[in-house]
Amino acid sequence: MTRSRNPRGDYVVKNQKRQAQGRIERPATVREIVEKMLKGTELPYATIATKAREKIPGAETSTRSVQWYASRLRRSGIKVPSHSRRPVEKRSASA
Repeated sequence: MTRSRNPRGDYVVKNQKRQAQGRIERPATVREIVEKMLKGTELPYATIATKAREKIPGAETSTRSVQWYASRLRRSGIKVPSHSRRPVEKRSASA
């Protein structure tokens, strides 16, 4: 393993070794959180975006970015459950 030339190179190398051994848990990324929710739930995109922002302070996840992740997963061949953008309003039978 080569060291980087930055002044904290030794620290980077040590953390990479510890992470490879499973000692350091890497924080989840927005991508990981959103993709997990897209695959495992049928929550609306807006709810998924809100939950991602709650889990990662400072994240600017929007409904459109969640839609982009869903589209990307579908293009790669992964079946993603249908997620509506807005709650579907039920029509009354008397209309």
